[in-house]
Amino acid sequence: MNDSSPPPSPTDIVVIDNVSKIYRIYAHPSDRLKQSFVRGRKHYFREHIALQPLSLRIPRGTTVGIVGTNGSGKSTLLQIITGTLTPTTGSVRVQGRISALLELGAGFNADYSGHDNIWLSGSLMGMTKDEISDRYEEIISFSGLSRDAIAQAVSSYSSGMYVRLAFSVAMASQPDLLIVDEALAVGDEGFQRKCFARIKQLQERGTTILFVSHSARTITDLCDYALLLDAGELLQEGSPRDVIASYHHMLFAREEERPHIRATIKNQPIEQPAASPVPPPVPVQPISNIIPESRISYPEDGGRIDEIKLTDEAGTPVTHLIHGESYRLHYRFVALQPLMKLGCSMLIKTITGIELTGALTFGDEQMRTPMAEGCEVHVSFTIPCQLMPGDYFLNVGAIEDCFGQYRFLHRIVDAVQIKVIEAPHERSRHLKPTGYVSMGISCHLSIKPTP
Repeated sequence: MNDSSPPPSPTDIVVIDNVSKIYRIYAHPSDRLKQSFVRGRKHYFREHIALQPLSLRIPRGTTVGIVGTNGSGKSTLLQIITGTLTPTTGSVRVQGRISALLELGAGFNADYSGHDNIWLSGSLMGMTKDEISDRYEEIISFSGLSRDAIAQAVSSYSSGMYVRLAFSVAMASQPDLLIVDEALAVGDEGFQRKCFARIKQLQERGTTILFVSHSARTITDLCDYALLLDAGELLQEGSPRDVIASYHHMLFAREEERPHIRATIKNQPIEQPAASPVPPPVPVQPISNIIPESRISYPEDGGRIDEIKLTDEAGTPVTHLIHGESYRLHYRFVALQPLMKLGCSMLIKTITGIELTGALTFGDEQMRTPMAEGCEVHVSFTIPCQLMPGDYFLNVGAIEDCFGQYRFLHRIVDAVQIKVIEAPHERSRHLKPTGYVSMGISCHLSIKPTP
């Protein structure tokens, strides 16, 4: 531990000070022996930098999402925080009990039964014998595994069964810091929903969570703050929506454009996480300009989308949408090369990036034929506005269906920002819908006279 590092604040559960990880790669096993004799006078290895020097403070009660491509250093960082990997430089200080779901089966002995691994894994997470005994039945119940399965060696488990048991033990430990490294991706949908519901409970209780996922929807829905790693370097910190936008911009860019995009992202000013788990509000654009600053136009790869506008039924451009009215989203698509079959799409998202609804169409029979270069298609989606009052973003996209293989021709994220307002007649209603979308719910209350 580096004594010169600043002491942890009571509001910080994790303090990372100048941490890096460098591996020595030897071409031959004998080179490792040779290196032990020369003692640094000569190198028989090459260095692989898995994590470049990084300093970070994570406040208590915050849910932090970590995104990046495979090999970007996400798992390395989590393993160092957990203590299963020693950093090359720097130090990590963690205050409180850690529970980690890293690579599949970590903390389990494949030759032990599920019963024995509950005791083993619980002990490794810092649980006492009494705690494990008191929560044993709860662990089995949450996992959904049968008594027969619990009595079997975990070497006979499927990947889904592994995750069920591992997550159940992790939740039972009631951690101060929960670390999840994409482990839930192998679970079935029903168990994933149960896990995310439990994670929400932990958030309400003030548990700090570090979450690695390739799902943009999961990161924007669960996290208060996000980190973008690339090639072992921390490129960006900030709101999940902004970080995901940068990640996708770099991920889907052409190979020759990525260095420039990466440099642009790296040079952006870094937002510091607030001590409160509540994320800062996303600023709303002036209503005179419906094109948000967050708009990202991905590279044109066979087609181009332009002339985007949102209008009422009469064709008048609008920025305010009235709940209950109908509107149209228009755009033009131009084919930049011959295409097999064109698909046009749109998507509505919240300001935090949660996908609410959308549509994809390949048109009628006339549209489902090869398209010549230079051909123009004018797209018009009719949108009955059932959204609750608030601010939303619209994405537009075009894809090609080539014998069942889909690829994006062009897409624009946050193409338009809209503000939905209440209709005048709704302001006096006794029933106020909640959430993002109104389903036309009604309610009748009757008072039963007392005898």
